[in-house]
Amino acid sequence: MYTVGQFARILGVSAKALRFYDSIGLLRPARVDGQNQYRYYGRDQVAVMRQILFLRDLGLGLEVIRAVLESGALADPKRLGAILQERLEGLQAELRERQRLVDRLTHVISNLQENGGARGMQMNVMLKEVPAMQVVGVRRRAAVGDNGRLVDEAFAKLRQPPAGRPMTLYHELEYDPEGMDMEVVLPVNSGGEQTLPAVTVASATHVGPYEELGQTYEPLFAWVNEQGHRVAGPLREIYLIAMDSGKPAAEYVTELQIPVVR
Repeated sequence: MYTVGQFARILGVSAKALRFYDSIGLLRPARVDGQNQYRYYGRDQVAVMRQILFLRDLGLGLEVIRAVLESGALADPKRLGAILQERLEGLQAELRERQRLVDRLTHVISNLQENGGARGMQMNVMLKEVPAMQVVGVRRRAAVGDNGRLVDEAFAKLRQPPAGRPMTLYHELEYDPEGMDMEVVLPVNSGGEQTLPAVTVASATHVGPYEELGQTYEPLFAWVNEQGHRVAGPLREIYLIAMDSGKPAAEYVTELQIPVVR
C-alpha cells in the first residue's frame, strides 16, 4: 500500500488532486485507516491513475473518464476508439471555429490599418436579369451556421459536375439565425430536380467573412427601397469564392441577389 504522499509522487500529481478525485468517486483510496483517517492506495491503482491521467491529457472530461472506467471501455479498443473519435471531431469543430475567428480578426485589423475602420458603404449595386436554371439541392429549416453542411448534402446528390457555384435560397424574409427555411442548390445543365424561374435581381458583391454579410445587405436593401422596388422572391447568396477555395475568410466572395419587381 502507498500513502497519499507516496502515491502522489509516483504519479506526479498533487495530493489535492487525489482528494478531489476521491470526493467525486473517480478514484477512491483502497483503504482508509479507521483511527486516523489516513488514506492508502494499492499498487494496482497506479495503473488506473495513469489511465485517468492519459485520458485527461487527451482532453476528456472527468465525467467521460468516469464512464469510460465504469463501462470497461479501456479494455475494448473499438469502444475506446469511438469515444476518442468523438473527442477528435469536437476538437476539429473548435479549431474550425477558432480559425474563422482568426480570419475575421485579421480582416478587421486589415480594415482598420487601411482606412481607419471606415468600411466603404458605396458599392456597385446592379439590376440584372437571371435566366431560369435547373438545380438540385436540399431544403430544410436549419440554423444559418449549418449552411456548410447543406452544401455538402447538395453536392452528394449530384450525378454530374455542377454548372455553377452553390447558392442558398432563403424562403422567408424574417431573419432568424437559429432556424430558417433555407435551400442550398447547385445549377446543373440537365436532369435537375427543379427549375428556378427567371428573375430580375438587385445584386451586390460582398468580400469578406460571412459574419459580415449584413454590411453589404444594408446598402443593397437601401438601394432596393430607394428605387421603389419590392422583394419578389427568396433572397439568394451565391458563394463565388468560399471555404473550399482554401482561402482565408477575408477573401471569400459572395454575390447577394434580391429578386425584385417595381
